[in-house]
Amino acid sequence: MHGVFRYSIGLTLSFLLTVTIYHYFDDAYLMVYFSIFLVYTFSIALVLVDPRYVANPSDRKHRRLGGIGGGVGAFTFSSLLQVSIPLGVLGWGMLVFGIVYGVLSARGDEG
Repeated sequence: MHGVFRYSIGLTLSFLLTVTIYHYFDDAYLMVYFSIFLVYTFSIALVLVDPRYVANPSDRKHRRLGGIGGGVGAFTFSSLLQVSIPLGVLGWGMLVFGIVYGVLSARGDEG
């Protein structure tokens, strides 16, 4: 998919998410909402580079690392949600961004 389309989709979806979170939960600092917007824009754009590769890791080692990352992410996400819902959403976005970046970095090392 062409970069313009990836970023257009990422900008649109992250804007909708940010506005929805701000509408229902406006108790966080304004910088949290800007961070949510940026993290989700780039995460969505990176996933759209090669969604089949991101969704289907083929190596058993990668699955184990994904399980560990998912467990740590779930614990962190639930902890952040107890503080603030916008912070929980931001934490989840950072987790997704890290996973996608790591998977695509591994893909770059393979080929």
